[in-house]
Amino acid sequence: MKKSFLLCAIGLTSFGAFAQQAHRSVVQATASEAGAQAAVKTASGAFGGNYITESRFAKNAKATAAAFWTEDFSTGTATSLPAGWSAIVPSGQIGNWRWTKIASPGQYNIGALNSTTASNGWMIFDGDSVGKLQPTRLPLQGSLISPPINCAAHTSVMATFQQLFRKFRDSTYLDVSNDGGTTWTTYPILANNSMSDNSINSTNPSIIRINITATAASQANVKLRFRYEDNVYKTGSYNWLVDDVALTELDPVELGISSSGIYHINGPSNQYSGWSLFSSIPLQLADSMLPITFLANYGLNPGINVNT
Repeated sequence: MKKSFLLCAIGLTSFGAFAQQAHRSVVQATASEAGAQAAVKTASGAFGGNYITESRFAKNAKATAAAFWTEDFSTGTATSLPAGWSAIVPSGQIGNWRWTKIASPGQYNIGALNSTTASNGWMIFDGDSVGKLQPTRLPLQGSLISPPINCAAHTSVMATFQQLFRKFRDSTYLDVSNDGGTTWTTYPILANNSMSDNSINSTNPSIIRINITATAASQANVKLRFRYEDNVYKTGSYNWLVDDVALTELDPVELGISSSGIYHINGPSNQYSGWSLFSSIPLQLADSMLPITFLANYGLNPGINVNT
């Protein structure tokens, strides 16, 4: 049945004292801890796994550069799109992107978007309501296209926006054109597309940041396209809400938390023999564990080593 839920109880084992001889979380590696950095790519060890991988979504990265282009959708109305924006759907589809400042009236609405400028409205593709309007089981699609944006003076470009999305067999994309919309480069929004069905973003709003330098940098005729697709279920899902779009240049170094784990230490020189993402460790091993957090550079120069 559409949007049915299976609830299950998950038992978590905890222990009373995390460490008898606590090691500090690593912020800057000392000489004795330097092996942990090299071990990121090579450790396989006491608790299994291969290596700690960088977050795919850069959700912890914080943009510090001032935006050179912004859109808060304040010029939209209940019957018209914001100035300069257009929307396209397949022939025969009833319903499209629209401006709103209240939650969808549909049965499966996901509420209002708590964006920075929510008081002047946001854009929504209401997959639930659109799906109910279709005379047959057509694929649901909707493209929201920006006016031209001049990025000629910018050698790097980060696209950011605030959103709320709940998934049910649908996908979201940010497409970017540098020739006014003739051709497009697709940037899948992995934070949405990788969720399981019926999942919703963990925060409202969820902040999405996508490095579009390869397509938009130094280009004078850039367009953005927010593209929704439901080619599987075809009778509607939930909603995708978008607001506060901005373009900024990337900082050379923009730190974010890439992963955290626990290293198992043994041997006379405290060699790092392996790592674990387990949330609980047997008490008898707790005095030989090193909790560690890794930082990654989501900025313009990702080759700079910032893992610690």
